[in-house]
Amino acid sequence: MVYDEQPFYIFPGDVAVTLDADPTVSRPGETIDLAGRVENTGVVTLTGRTLVVSQDGETIHTVGPFDLPPGEGVDFSTGRTAPTDADTTYFAARLADVEIVEAVRVGEPNVSIDVQAPSVVGSEPFSLTITMDNAGLLEGSVDVEVDSSDTQHETRNT
Repeated sequence: MVYDEQPFYIFPGDVAVTLDADPTVSRPGETIDLAGRVENTGVVTLTGRTLVVSQDGETIHTVGPFDLPPGEGVDFSTGRTAPTDADTTYFAARLADVEIVEAVRVGEPNVSIDVQAPSVVGSEPFSLTITMDNAGLLEGSVDVEVDSSDTQHETRNT
């Protein structure tokens, strides 16, 4: 499955805030990189502003206080670890009354494999049918090993 998202924001004022999380689907404990920008879209200098970045309501990063002349911007970035006990974690960037929220889904590959083979084989070639399914959020891989004395399978999530 292929997924893409192109968010856009509408700002009802003189400041624009963006926030991007990478990756948008993460493994538990994996680092999530956050980056964004604050821009003054008005005609008056913004003074004494502070940007607050949070994860699930907890402040994880602040920028400021800073002054921002018209047409200027301030970039910010930070990193955070994906939780091990949640399916989704929410990041927010807030500057005064402007808040942007980015959701990151958290999960593991969930790969299953089914091998169909004859129960008894001789020295003649025979067929194997291997069916794999990944019900998880992330890409997984499976290694299949066939021993000539026994039909077996091994499943490994990576």
